[in-house]
Amino acid sequence: MKAFIIFCFVLSIASSELLRAWSAAWDEPVNCIVINSSKDDFAPFWNPYDELLYFNSERSGSSLFYTAVKDSLDFFEPKLLNSELNSRHSNRAYFRAVNPEEAYVSAFRMSSGRSYLNIFKTKYQRNSWVAPFPVVELATDSFTAQATISNDGEMMIFSSSRDNSNNETDLWMSFIDLDGEWGDPLRIDDISSPGNEITPYLLGNDTLFFASDGLGGPGGFDIFMSVRSLGKWSRPIPVSELNTEFNESDFVMVNNTQALFASDRPGGMGGLDIYCVPRKFEQVISQKESNIEVNISASVLKLDLVNYSNFSLIDIPEKIDEDILNKNFRIDSLLFHDKTGNVPATPYFELTADSIYLSPTGIAVRVAIRPEEEISKWTCTILGNNIFMENVIGNDPSKEIIFELNQFKRILANSDSLQIAVEVIAVNGDIYNKKMIIDINRSYVKSPAFTKEDGIDVEHFYFWKDNPEPAEALLKAVAQSASYSRGIELIYFNDPGKAKALGEVIKKNLESQTLTVKLGVYNKALPFSKALSEEILILKVRKL
Repeated sequence: MKAFIIFCFVLSIASSELLRAWSAAWDEPVNCIVINSSKDDFAPFWNPYDELLYFNSERSGSSLFYTAVKDSLDFFEPKLLNSELNSRHSNRAYFRAVNPEEAYVSAFRMSSGRSYLNIFKTKYQRNSWVAPFPVVELATDSFTAQATISNDGEMMIFSSSRDNSNNETDLWMSFIDLDGEWGDPLRIDDISSPGNEITPYLLGNDTLFFASDGLGGPGGFDIFMSVRSLGKWSRPIPVSELNTEFNESDFVMVNNTQALFASDRPGGMGGLDIYCVPRKFEQVISQKESNIEVNISASVLKLDLVNYSNFSLIDIPEKIDEDILNKNFRIDSLLFHDKTGNVPATPYFELTADSIYLSPTGIAVRVAIRPEEEISKWTCTILGNNIFMENVIGNDPSKEIIFELNQFKRILANSDSLQIAVEVIAVNGDIYNKKMIIDINRSYVKSPAFTKEDGIDVEHFYFWKDNPEPAEALLKAVAQSASYSRGIELIYFNDPGKAKALGEVIKKNLESQTLTVKLGVYNKALPFSKALSEEILILKVRKL
C-alpha cells in the first residue's frame, strides 16, 4: 500500500481567545476542482505576504510546489512555482512563510548512507525562493518534518519519529533561544497516541490542529484540535464535521471564514485532493460583564540553585557504554590532547556525578481574586522555561498554595526563572491571566569527588587493567593528589599481576609515598557494574 505521507503548512492568523469567543460550525466541504488533479494534491498554505496559495502536487510524477491566485470566490488555475525550491529529485514540500523573506520547508538530508526528511529553511532573494538549507539544530537521522510556527515566532511544532522504536510519529515542540536558534525538542506527551500524529497547524500561539490515526475516529487519519494553556495541551477534540472513514489531514485556515484540508475520500479528482470548507459563526453574547482583579504574591522573589559536579578520573581505551554505569554517573568528554592537538593514545575521562541543591526547597504562593461572585474557576500553575511542573485548581477568592520544588530540580537547573501563572475563568466565560516571575540564581561548582572511609576523605582514580601505559597527565594528577595524602592503595579484583605492574608505573611518579596493592571486594557503591569492575583497578588516595 502506498505510504500515506501528508505535508502541511500553516498560517497563524488568530488566537485561542477567538475560538473561546465564537462557537463554530462547518459547512459541507467542497472539492477545490480548479487546483486538484488526478494525482495527490496536498499541503495547502495561504501566504499573506504575496497573496498566493502554495500547495504540493504529484501531477508531474514527483512532488512539486504550485501556486494559485484567489479572488473572493474561488482559486484560479495553478502554476508551477518557478523557484529553486522545486527539484524533481528532492521531493520538497511543506512551504511555510514566517515573514516576507523567510520560510520553512521539508526536504531530504543525506546521512549515514541514506536520506531522511528533515526541516529546512529558505530565503526570498532576487524575486525567488532559493534552494533550502537544513536547520542544523533540529537535524536528526529520523523522519522530522511538517514544521509549523507560532504567531510570535517563538515556538515550532513538527512531526517526528525520533526516539520511537516503532517509527511512529509524534508531535514535538521547540522554542527559539536567545541566539535565535531552535532549542532541544520536547515531545508533546499530552496529545501523543499509540499511532501517528502528523501535519500540525498552529492557529495563533496556542491553538493546534493536527491529524492522527491513533486517537480514535471514523477511520484513517482524522483531524483533531488542542489548546495550550499555562504550558499544558488540552485533551484533543476531533473536528467531527470534517472527518470521514477515509484520510483527512493538512488542515489550515485561509482567512477567518475559510479553511482547507486534504482528503482521499471518494468523489474527488483522484488520490489526495484539497477541499475548501466555509466556517459558520455564532456570536456568544455575555449576559453580564465582569471585571476581575487577580493578584499573586510569593514567599520569595529569588531561588538559589547550585549544581555540584563531583568527578573522578578514569583512563579507558574508548568511551564506556553508559548503560553499564551506575545511573548516577556519566562519562564526560575527553579531557586532554597532546601538544599537536591530537587525542593521545591513552586518553582519560571524567567520571562525573551531579548533585543539585535548591534553596528554598519550596515556595508559598498566595492567589487573591475579586469580586468573589464573579469567579467560576481558577488554575495556578508553576513552570520552568515554559515546561509544566505542577498546578492547583480551585474557586476560592483567596488561597495559599505550597509548591514543593525539589522534585523539579532538573527542570529548574536548566531554567532562567520559575513562572507562576494564574488563569481565572469568570462566571460569564471571560478568561483572565496573570503571571509572576521568580528569578533563579544559578551557580556551578566542580570539584574532585571524595568518599568517607573511617572518617577520612578518600579520592579515587580508576585505571583500565589491560592498559599498561596510562595517560601521562593522569599519572601527574595522581602524584599531585598523593602529595597531600596519608596513604595510597591500589585495589584489584581478579588480576594481581596486572595490578602489581600498574603499581610499579605509578611508583615512578611518586616521591616519598608508599603504595599498597591489595585484593578488594566489589560493592554496589562503585559506579560500574560488577562485570566491568573486574576490568578496573582502583587507586585510593587517603587524604590528610
